Amino acid sequence: MSLCKNAELACEVTLQPLRRYPLDAAILFSDILTVPDAMGLGLYFEAGEGPRFTSPVTCKADVDKLPIPDPEDELGYVMNAVRTIRRELKGEVPLIGFSGSPWTLATYMVEGGSSKAFTVIKKMMYADPQALHALLDKLAKKRHSVSECAD
Repeated sequence: MSLCKNAELACEVTLQPLRRYPLDAAILFSDILTVPDAMGLGLYFEAGEGPRFTSPVTCKADVDKLPIPDPEDELGYVMNAVRTIRRELKGEVPLIGFSGSPWTLATYMVEGGSSKAFTVIKKMMYADPQALHALLDKLAKKRHSVSECAD
């Protein structure tokens, strides 16, 4: 995440493909787990396993405690990277951003990391559907608030 959290480095990684190939757009270098990380789940990377969370979501009370991060505060590094990249692009090509869908983010947040079988979130889907719906709703609202910051 150190590359994502440094606007100058994220800008450099974003621009490198444009310098090498005649592309129609730049794609923001970032990670889909920036939002769950900003929600305080304790993102870390396990060697050979990928991203993990120290505090996965297990119930509705966990969902209720999750803050909705402010794009300029907890996710300011993403906004800074976007501003830096746009300045360097000088309007020559568009900048494409991306986000994980609420479902994709929820699977990581409930499973505690990546999964092949998704057994934990499937159990939540049937045993505690209100918790899952609340989590998906909160994530959808978060995606919407971040998209309002885009041009």
